[in-house]
Amino acid sequence: MERTSTIILMAVSVVCASSHLCVANDLEDLEKRIADTWRNHKSMTATFKRVVEQRRADGTVKTISRGTLQQAVVDNTIMSRLDTAEYEITTVSGSETAKAVEKRVWIDDGQHTFSYTVGTDKAAQWVNCGGDDPRERLESLRRRYELKVLPSADSAAEPTLVVEAVAKDATQTGTDARILLTYRPDGILLKEVRYDKDGNTSSAIELSKIELDIDINSSRFVLKLPGGTPLKVLHKGQGLPVKKRRE
Repeated sequence: MERTSTIILMAVSVVCASSHLCVANDLEDLEKRIADTWRNHKSMTATFKRVVEQRRADGTVKTISRGTLQQAVVDNTIMSRLDTAEYEITTVSGSETAKAVEKRVWIDDGQHTFSYTVGTDKAAQWVNCGGDDPRERLESLRRRYELKVLPSADSAAEPTLVVEAVAKDATQTGTDARILLTYRPDGILLKEVRYDKDGNTSSAIELSKIELDIDINSSRFVLKLPGGTPLKVLHKGQGLPVKKRRE
């Protein structure tokens, strides 16, 4: 299973004295807004689209997934669920093209990430390390990347804040040598684009139709496998830490 960075981070509207939305002017300001978001809002839903392109010596593998993201604060832990209405994999090798479409579900309970294919008896996949907590996202990136805020584009339809993350050691990042994260002024992540060391786009995630404080039952974040579906453990023994719940 490709690890899905469960990125996605919600928001509280911040209004300037002039009644216009303020754009965060530094990373510390942005991190405060993200923290305020989760203090004031307990859930979020959005439509997502994710495109991943893997380049290999014999061709490419392109994955396009579309569906619904749900996130909620449960016991001060941010849990996530992705339900893909469409998960399309296109493999190009030489002159041959193969396409497969399936429905998949990802669940991140703050400590572990699970993934399974709907309607089949394929093994569910488990990684013993949860996705990034939106409240700690930028701090987590700082470990391997240099971060800076880019100037806002005057032509943008609405104010946005773009954070650029450039790998401190590009030889260790593979397809993630550079990352651009686009936020709304209130701290909601709208888009994340990753680039490899040659400047090619390796993946892109976009969120739309974002709604806050939608009632989401916590049972949505519990892994419920169809009868007889096995659980396959990935990355076992590689020393990945189990993410501790936030106190």
